[in-house]
Amino acid sequence: MKTFKELFINEAKSKAFIGKAGKKSYAIQIDGIDNEFPNMNFGDQIAPAKKVKEWKESAKKDYVDAKGKATLGAVKAWVKDNSPSEFYASWESDSSSYKDDSVEIFYK
Repeated sequence: MKTFKELFINEAKSKAFIGKAGKKSYAIQIDGIDNEFPNMNFGDQIAPAKKVKEWKESAKKDYVDAKGKATLGAVKAWVKDNSPSEFYASWESDSSSYKDDSVEIFYK
């Protein structure tokens, strides 16, 4: 039988979210928050967003090269290649009139 602590830790680890939410794209895997928070109502996003802000202060930072390729695919490839245990990135989604050449990503 699992202890309360083991159950709590498993509950806190949710599946990564890498995709679009509104006009922005996100890559999120942070223990202890609901990684789907960008798809929540604004009021429900406040607490997780504060936790992300605090988490970013102690995280490492890198830039994902997306020149000549889709940003979402470039970020997915970076996550696969680097295998961070936790990560966070948010950026304006590609469109016919806008595309970033790189994406800032925080990770641990």
